[in-house]
Amino acid sequence: GVGPGFAHGHKLAVVSAGTASVTAHATVKPPLPPRGSGSSGGGAGGSRGSSVHDGAAWGEAVRVIAELCDSHGVGAVAVGDGQNSREAQRLVAAAIAATRRGGGRLRYAVVRENGASIYSASDLAAAELGEVPLQHRAAVSIARRLADPLSEFVKIEPAALGVGMYQRDLPAKELGARLDAAVEDAVAAVGVEVNGASPSLLQRVAGLNRKTASALRAHIDTAGELSSRESLRQVPGIGPKTYVNIAGFLRITASDGAPLAEPLDATRVHPEAYAEARALFAAAGIGSGALGQLARRGGGFAEGDCARLRALAAAPAPGGGAASPGGGRAALVELLC
Repeated sequence: GVGPGFAHGHKLAVVSAGTASVTAHATVKPPLPPRGSGSSGGGAGGSRGSSVHDGAAWGEAVRVIAELCDSHGVGAVAVGDGQNSREAQRLVAAAIAATRRGGGRLRYAVVRENGASIYSASDLAAAELGEVPLQHRAAVSIARRLADPLSEFVKIEPAALGVGMYQRDLPAKELGARLDAAVEDAVAAVGVEVNGASPSLLQRVAGLNRKTASALRAHIDTAGELSSRESLRQVPGIGPKTYVNIAGFLRITASDGAPLAEPLDATRVHPEAYAEARALFAAAGIGSGALGQLARRGGGFAEGDCARLRALAAAPAPGGGAASPGGGRAALVELLC
């Protein structure tokens, strides 16, 4: 993640793809790149001496970012859209081209940084990122927003999100309650990727509270990524009843792209419905190859597979009965397509 700046430079932070933990942070202070660099003649404006100085500092900043990308296997770069973002983007583009991969599939994206500076100075940030200097915490938030925007934006006070002209005229308590309700609806609709989710997001999962969400996050940070939904049972504070309540909302994916032992763990299908789901896949002719792609596709099937599943859900039930629009097959298709 890159937090653009002027006099104090661009703040950098590297977070892991799986658990979103911070693995490195740094600051680069490049001046504006020399005008006309890369061309045969010097730019019109500015002396030759200043261009040499600017070029050396710019090159050092490019080297630092490229080295971070190479040494940590960075897969994507998030650049904040705040002040001096355009120059930060030029710097990142140059650094990507200077990596050992020569860019390859590495890309950068611009993300909203509304509220990132407010979050970085908050008690929540101090609790989550106590080992990270305050000036680098906003860059951590920017990096995480690219991977999981919802998990980060729930940490920001509604009035700091910049979502409307009159947001500060609304009662803060009512605005916060509406935001919480919207987040809970979103979590119920799409689920949460548990290995990278923050405690702020996890506690909005039906069946979890602040204590159990913090225990789950701490377990992942100390024991490593969860490899299956069944491993949720090993988390202190999550008993059989809690597991049944939360399992369908918590999705599992592997940060290294490795296949899951149970591909349906990457979907919103509850473990109690796995047998019914597999019977539906068999009837639709969906094999292990499509199942193996579920995690990469965010827990859903490709359109061709979805068309076959929808046709089966709409067909008369076995035994000659009419298909039930709200029945098991239809509900499963809604979760998978």
